[in-house]
Amino acid sequence: MSAGIDHVSIFGSKSLPSGWRAVTLEGLVADDGAFVDGDWVESKDQDPAGDVRLIQLADVGDGEYRNRSERFLTSQKAAELGCTFLEPGDLLVARMPDPLGRACIFPGDQKRSVTVVDVAIVRPRNPEVNARWLMYCINAPLFRRFVASLQSGSTRQRISRKNLAKIVFPLPPVDWQGEVVAEIEKQFSRLDEAVVTLKRVKANLRNLRASALNSACEGPWPSIEFGLLARDTLVGLDRGRDQQRSVGPGHRYVKMNNVSMDGEIQPEGIVYVDASSQEATRYALRSGDILFNTRNSVELVGKSALVPPELEGALYNNNLMRIRTTPEIDSAFLAMQMCTPAFRRQLEKVKRATTSVAAIYLKDLVRLPVIVPPVTEQCRIVAEVDRRLSIVRGVEAEVDANLMRAQALRQSVLACQLSVL
Repeated sequence: MSAGIDHVSIFGSKSLPSGWRAVTLEGLVADDGAFVDGDWVESKDQDPAGDVRLIQLADVGDGEYRNRSERFLTSQKAAELGCTFLEPGDLLVARMPDPLGRACIFPGDQKRSVTVVDVAIVRPRNPEVNARWLMYCINAPLFRRFVASLQSGSTRQRISRKNLAKIVFPLPPVDWQGEVVAEIEKQFSRLDEAVVTLKRVKANLRNLRASALNSACEGPWPSIEFGLLARDTLVGLDRGRDQQRSVGPGHRYVKMNNVSMDGEIQPEGIVYVDASSQEATRYALRSGDILFNTRNSVELVGKSALVPPELEGALYNNNLMRIRTTPEIDSAFLAMQMCTPAFRRQLEKVKRATTSVAAIYLKDLVRLPVIVPPVTEQCRIVAEVDRRLSIVRGVEAEVDANLMRAQALRQSVLACQLSVL
């Protein structure tokens, strides 16, 4: 085919090699194939006990079927809605981020399956098309740039199936497609092995972190109830999402998502809010305060972190409690101890959970035992643990950089092997 006025060509005006032809996703689908959107299935149409699985956007990875969701409907409802049932080998293309236009192959499911309207289904049924080559072609950087150029939407970017159908790309002979797929997957296999090794290193680093913290709090020291060491506790200021801004003016506002499981406050994502002068005084953080996450999911409630000097004067969310300590304990030592596996095991015993949220109340927290060495020993321990953890953080940063590099290399492999596009 030739690119018409409504089409955009990936290869521009370049002539194609002999045996190649210009196609669109719609044009390469055989008469018994399909190029359709998923189905409009609303919450009211779903049934947790249904015998038909509803594949979600979260299931569609970048070249990988993620199998994450658990949504269902009945066969009767699927028939009423006229749903398109998926077949193993169907190509699923996400029409919403992230990233926009990512594609994977549906491997099949124990239950009959349909998918949501923001996923396009490509079922070529065409002997000239290798489905895995087509998936890699759609996920390649050049194809993705054309997807981005055709996106629409003011708040949530998406690409329509009509616009997906506008992209003209070259289809090589099927034997050539197979050779490219084999080479891509050989390189991806090597990257997968490297990623497994990096993730193993990262898990070992987490163990080292836990070991460093635990060993610091072992010794023949007396323990005191938490409440006797906290001279000032205060739950934070309630400001809803509609009152938060990503940039100033206003007061910096630390939320529970800014407190990491590693006992640090991440500056990324700190927002700004308005507050009266009285509120700003009452809820202002000081360097050395401890923030404790009182409400969150069961897994995350109980996170805590020491406030660094750069957050002096910031305000904090009502899912966090500010703790200031007595002179008997160094706040850095207490914050460090609150991040140890031993202390977190104590927190597990006092968590109060509902179906959607868990809480740790002050009346339960104050009864927990805390080890209290002499203050000079506390300061020595904090300095030594900080030294060890700084080494761990440095290696973690290098591992994270290499994991990101591995992801970038995947795109480089696709770009290289599909460079004719």
